[in-house]
Amino acid sequence: MGTGKAARARRVIYQYKFKRYEHDNRAINAMVTRAEKITTGATAMAKARFVKVTGATKELDQGLIDRARQLAGLKGYVTNLPATTMDGQGVIDAYHDLYQVERSFRMAKSDLRARPVSCRHRHEIGYADVRVMPTCGRSCWSATWPCSRGRHSQRVSSHVRMSGAGV
Repeated sequence: MGTGKAARARRVIYQYKFKRYEHDNRAINAMVTRAEKITTGATAMAKARFVKVTGATKELDQGLIDRARQLAGLKGYVTNLPATTMDGQGVIDAYHDLYQVERSFRMAKSDLRARPVSCRHRHEIGYADVRVMPTCGRSCWSATWPCSRGRHSQRVSSHVRMSGAGV
């Protein structure tokens, strides 16, 4: 977190989870299998994590594989907060909360789009124009919102006024 005069004190909190260990171990096994295929010549040369190329020879980097297996299941969280301000579990919880907030923003950005609010029957188009409104997927609007004859435009406009979403 900064270098030289701008350097700030930092600490790293490590967390081990068995579920993360299993996931990391599966990923390491897949990468080792891919690297073995590259070293034996079964597949074309491509960038692989555990392949060591020296001159014209390709071989498995066993030291790197062993190190990856030792670190499987560990995750580090970096902070500049001193331990007196926030303990390690508090830092991990704060990072998890931040992840949830970022995940909800990603969902909202991908789910927010203009959707047509229209009638089911062609003769009802005279009562209500087809409106395009930005809505969220969990809101009360949908493309197949039921219409009743003649009262549709009144229901839509009153609902828009109630929800505060302008057309």
